[in-house]
Amino acid sequence: MGTFIQLFVDGLSTGSIYAALALAIVLVNQATGLVNFAQGGMAVLSAYIAWLFVNMGVPLILAILLSLLVSFVLGAVIERYLMRRFERGDPDTAVVVTIGLLTLITGLCGWLWTYNNQQFPSLFSLDTVQVLGASISVRSIGTTLVIIVMMVLAAGTVRGHQARTGAARGGDQPAVGRVLGAAGGPAADGRLGPGRGAGRDGRRTGRTAADADAGDDGQRPGVRAGRGDPGRADQPVRRGRGRLADRRAREPRRRLPSLHRLRPEGRGAVHPHLRRADRATPRAVRPEIGGARLMSVTSSSRTPSVRHKSPFFQRSWVRWATAALVVVILVVAPLVMPEFANQTVARIGVFAVAVLGLNVVMGYTGQVSLGQIFFVGFGAYITAYGVQHDWNLVLVFVLAFAAPAAVGLLIALAAARLGGLAIAMVTIALPIVGVPLAKRLNDFTGGSQGMSARFTDAPEWSGLYNDQWQLYLVIIITAIVFLLTRNLVRGRYGRAFAIVKGNEAVASSMGISPYWYKVIAFTVASLIGGVAGFLYMVVVQYTSPETMSFGHSITLLAAMVIGGAGSIIGSLLGGAYYVLVPQLTNIVDPNATALLQGAILLVVLFVLPGGLVSLPRVLARLFRRRGGGSGRPQTTPIAEPDPAAAVEGNPTERQGHA
Repeated sequence: MGTFIQLFVDGLSTGSIYAALALAIVLVNQATGLVNFAQGGMAVLSAYIAWLFVNMGVPLILAILLSLLVSFVLGAVIERYLMRRFERGDPDTAVVVTIGLLTLITGLCGWLWTYNNQQFPSLFSLDTVQVLGASISVRSIGTTLVIIVMMVLAAGTVRGHQARTGAARGGDQPAVGRVLGAAGGPAADGRLGPGRGAGRDGRRTGRTAADADAGDDGQRPGVRAGRGDPGRADQPVRRGRGRLADRRAREPRRRLPSLHRLRPEGRGAVHPHLRRADRATPRAVRPEIGGARLMSVTSSSRTPSVRHKSPFFQRSWVRWATAALVVVILVVAPLVMPEFANQTVARIGVFAVAVLGLNVVMGYTGQVSLGQIFFVGFGAYITAYGVQHDWNLVLVFVLAFAAPAAVGLLIALAAARLGGLAIAMVTIALPIVGVPLAKRLNDFTGGSQGMSARFTDAPEWSGLYNDQWQLYLVIIITAIVFLLTRNLVRGRYGRAFAIVKGNEAVASSMGISPYWYKVIAFTVASLIGGVAGFLYMVVVQYTSPETMSFGHSITLLAAMVIGGAGSIIGSLLGGAYYVLVPQLTNIVDPNATALLQGAILLVVLFVLPGGLVSLPRVLARLFRRRGGGSGRPQTTPIAEPDPAAAVEGNPTERQGHA
């Protein structure tokens, strides 16, 4: 009994420390919607700062308070100048930013203070007290009590802030005030129940137009007030088809006086291309591609329209010529490159396939997955086991992607109903459980020693070296996987993935099941991960439990975002990042590898939030700005209104959208 009590108290002390870290992660997630992977790194940095102050002769209590102050200031600076840039953007990018921040902080601490353990003085006495025959450390009791008090204070502060925020919103927003008044809450004059001038149904009848505000339009269909348009509040209530006139004023024209934009507001906004403009136009117009904009067209009898030429790289013959050039390079390059270059390119192809699978579930469907490396390792183990038992190579290849796909399907059926932090935690468990499981199953995985399989030596009839033959195998399989995935994401499944990623409620209203499309995306990602595992054994010919470690999973996620989420070309760039950046940083300084990788990751994401694949688009926009161009091609000349154009047979605005 005494031993149990001692272990319980010591475990409670250690667990309270991790509970404090978990509370910090939850607070950040509730405030910003982000999963902060850098919280542990910030805790380690705070401990090192306190240790540094203690070594400088500062008293322990003062050193701890100073480290808390420095950590608070550092956290505020990071949130203001780094995280706020990504909070409202792509959540995948924001998550990878926190991963890069974690890598940077841990690399900085290891570079400055080495990776060895440091002695830190205790805040409490090392004496023990006897409780029911158990020797309990005073340090464990004190640590637990301090953390519990801090967590209670933090929870009370958050609850008080939420209460004050809710009261402020109720007092500042008229819509909230009316809801409180109708429900029996305090009205504007301090009395309970509906406010003055309310009828039996609780609605105000004496409300003047001066009380209208822009944040209350949805509650008053008869009164609309907008910025710079005070006269709209005096307009009478319009019913039926006149409701079209209640739309907002058209947006700034941005150097195109003939441009009108249809805003999908109100009822029927699911199909904005079928809506009329907010007012009639005196000239003939035509719908642009997508139906979202209307641009003026002139009569052929007055001024001929200017036909806009497509960009050079979007022309059909240019695309075919580029594809032919790429094929020639892929055929010739393995024959002329040295062995090390062939092996490096082959590794890039392997991890490009792994990144592609992660891109299907995260980049295209928007579901956070941190377990993709598990399926890569699973496919590698199946390949090694089949080769060692002399199975048919085609059967080994089929099992290498079919078994991970089946496991991914089972996991997706259980986890697809979750979202955000929950599904991220489920996928995190895959590599965490996979590594010890691979060490335990010695008969199938070789235990901690791993497994090797040599089955891709070049045949004699080919006349190729082993590295050349392996690279050709990787190129063929990778090309097939990329082409099939491209057709998938550009077809109806890809469109469904995009709708689910944008808004699951909208997807459900359109007859698209978010649950089943999440299951499909996760299963396809697992299948592609198994193919990457097979290719891994083709090139490396060895696998171990470390193949599916959580660190590799995080690096794979960073490679996907660095290359470009939701992009086929970005997957290739992500594979290159996964292979090349660690090699380059190791050449620069082996002791600062983590520091340099974190810095490169943050710099690339800060400059190119869309990944490396967005670099040509960013450069083109920069050149247009320097050249003084408007950045938007003018497809038709601006001409004076021609009332006779509609009579001569050109489609009018209303006819073009009927």
